[in-house]
Amino acid sequence: MLSPILNPMPPAEPVLSLSPLTPAAEPLFIALFSCPQVMQYIQPPLSVDEARQRFGRILKLSTGPAYYLVNHSPSQQNIGLAMLNILPEQGSAEIGRMLLPAWQQQGLGTALGQLLLQTASADSRVTQLTTRIHSTNNAAISSARKLGFAQQHRLPDDFLLFSLQIK
Repeated sequence: MLSPILNPMPPAEPVLSLSPLTPAAEPLFIALFSCPQVMQYIQPPLSVDEARQRFGRILKLSTGPAYYLVNHSPSQQNIGLAMLNILPEQGSAEIGRMLLPAWQQQGLGTALGQLLLQTASADSRVTQLTTRIHSTNNAAISSARKLGFAQQHRLPDDFLLFSLQIK
C-alpha cells in the first residue's frame, strides 16, 4: 500500500500590516473620525473640518503616539488606523484601533490587536500594554480578552482599562 505524500502547507500570509501615517491617509482618517458608527464607542464624531485639523496636528507630531495605516494585505486596501503610544518612563504602551464599518465584525480587530502586541513587544522598553475600551463595546472587550488582556478598573468616563504583561 502506498502512503500518501504529505505536502506541508505554506505559512499563512499576514492578513494585516501596518505602515506609517502619510498625508495620503487624510481621506481615510476623515472617514473614520467623522463616522458615527466608528466613533460610537470612542467620542462624538468630528466634523470633516475638525477631522482634517486633527489629522494635520498628528502629522506634525515628532513625539508622542505613533499612528499607523492598517492595510488588509489580501485586498491591498487601507481599512483603518492603529495607535501605539509608548511610554518608556512607565515601561508601558497604550494601543488603540479603529476599522471602517465594512471591515468590522470579521475578527480583524483581534488580528490588529495581535499585530500591535507584536509591534510593542519588539520595543525592549515596553513590558506592559494597556488599552481603554468603552464599557458597552462588547466586541472590543471580547477581543481584548482573547488577546490575554485583563480588566483593571472602570475609568470615570465609562471606559474600562485593560492591561497585559508582555515581559
